[in-house]
Amino acid sequence: MDRFLNVLYNEMIKRLAVEENEKPEDVRRGFDNDLSVVRWQVPGGGNKYAEAKIEEGAPSWWAGDEEASESALAAMRAMGAKI
Repeated sequence: MDRFLNVLYNEMIKRLAVEENEKPEDVRRGFDNDLSVVRWQVPGGGNKYAEAKIEEGAPSWWAGDEEASESALAAMRAMGAKI
């Protein structure tokens, strides 16, 4: 089932309509936000952010403080920080 959903998702992404004044990555980001993909299960790993408490008014991509901290650390490591 997971494989089928991956194929379906990839086919949907290929068909996203990108207007003249839009960037493809912004359209994709909006699509992912609409689907809340950050809360999807990962095959073999589940989703540790599925139960994250989201404050009212938070953006749709927000997956809680823990995910934000992990993302920030990963970005710093990618830039060469020794963390």
